[in-house]
Amino acid sequence: MIYLANATRQHYKFFYRVPENKRSFFVDIPSGYQERIGKDWSPEQQTSVIAQLEAIGAKQVPQISGKMENFSGLVYSTSKPVSEDKIHQANEVVISDAEKRSIDTAQKAARTFDLTTREKKGKGRRLARETSVEIIEEDKPGEKPTSDKAHFKQVVGE
Repeated sequence: MIYLANATRQHYKFFYRVPENKRSFFVDIPSGYQERIGKDWSPEQQTSVIAQLEAIGAKQVPQISGKMENFSGLVYSTSKPVSEDKIHQANEVVISDAEKRSIDTAQKAARTFDLTTREKKGKGRRLARETSVEIIEEDKPGEKPTSDKAHFKQVVGE
């Protein structure tokens, strides 16, 4: 049996195949919830589905930590249900990873913009002293301002 928890903020449909069965199955997992699959599976069937989970970036409960790569937001356990604390901890990792990707994208955009605005002929000098990109997360309508909003500035210059 596998307990599969969704630590993302989106509804998740996990599609899988069980050995000895040509049919494909799926399980719907709402955000912040978990579902149980494979109650009567053999060890081989369970191992096969776990391999499918790990191929899409799911992590077993003991692997949940601040630094995880290729994490899809799915957490699984083969012994007992995933605790609420572990689902919250995994959600924090998902959010942190999304913020890092956002910052990386902003940095790449600033460097690309700087390269495209250089002089076309000659030595390729900058036409501006510096190029900057600033990212500020705005409050949603009706939301109280907080200090945990994303604020980032990337400057490319000499």
